[in-house]
Amino acid sequence: KLYIKHQKRGQDLYINLIDDKIKMYLSKKSCKETTCDIAKNIYVVATNGNIFPCVRFVADGDDAPYIIGNINKGLYPKKLLELQHFMQTDKPECKDCTIKDRCLGNSCGCISYSTTGSLFGLSPLVCEHERAVIAIADEIGKELDRKSTRLNSSHTDISRMPSSA
Repeated sequence: KLYIKHQKRGQDLYINLIDDKIKMYLSKKSCKETTCDIAKNIYVVATNGNIFPCVRFVADGDDAPYIIGNINKGLYPKKLLELQHFMQTDKPECKDCTIKDRCLGNSCGCISYSTTGSLFGLSPLVCEHERAVIAIADEIGKELDRKSTRLNSSHTDISRMPSSA
């Protein structure tokens, strides 16, 4: 209610859980295209020279998972191929899910790794969290569209946002 109140008044209030889900819907792009930068736009170098595909993977030691290279040895093609495979495929559990493109559980390798130990894992808790957040964001988007706020300036009809699951 606070978020809607601020938006109706034209006051900025950024709540990433809501804003990002609405933007995902409006842009018609997937989370992987817009939020996950794994080995695309970000490379992180640890103090020992190891290169990681995202800051969330940085760890000490040479046996840390998802080291994609070393500044003295170069990039490791097999690791990069694994990351490319992750970015190009949906998790089998997400295949028929209607919200998979807006869901961080399907799209964020770091969340998958931190909750399951694998890029390709899916945490049931993350899945339920994403379902709840997307349902809330969709309801807020519909309410804001009805109230003719700044979100209405998009060429996309928010009123056609999916109903809560």
